[in-house]
Amino acid sequence: VGALLLGSFLQLARSNRQALGYSDLAISELRLKNETLIYAREMALAANRSKDQFLTSMSHELRTPLNTVIGLTEAMLHGQLGAEERGHAQVVLEASESLLATIEDMLDLARIDAEKLSFESVTFDLYRTIGDAINELAIRARDKGLELRRNIDPAMDRIRVGDPKRLRQVIQHLLRNAIEFTEAGKVEIVAGNST
Repeated sequence: VGALLLGSFLQLARSNRQALGYSDLAISELRLKNETLIYAREMALAANRSKDQFLTSMSHELRTPLNTVIGLTEAMLHGQLGAEERGHAQVVLEASESLLATIEDMLDLARIDAEKLSFESVTFDLYRTIGDAINELAIRARDKGLELRRNIDPAMDRIRVGDPKRLRQVIQHLLRNAIEFTEAGKVEIVAGNST
């Protein structure tokens, strides 16, 4: 009986050792997979940081000369130009402003992606902000033969607290799309108190 018990014990010990060997192998595979996932995550985060740095750097490098082009073109348009030169300068101005808006959009997307998009909270004149957005696109609308109008409820409070730059940006996006996809007639921005 003793020999039989000893044999059973040895058999059980061998089985346990084999099971432990398989378990060690499974644990090693899990560790390797875990380390691979951690490495892949670190690489993805590093790539995201590189993308953000690239966008920030490139947007600065593009905005600086672009602002110079816009400023000089505006100065030319205030000077004495022939009709043809004025038309060319106007096209340069519109293209530069459009490119600048695209660069700003790219920066905003990078900020949103990095959860770093911030909003101002300042007092501003709502009528003026809407007017500025419209004025910047008035020539584009006119060149397409469209009337660009504003319809602001006089009962609205002019002075608001918020982010006028972001509001103007949103209004300009809407107006650009409306101008692009409107073939004839008018584009009107309506602002009023919601009911």
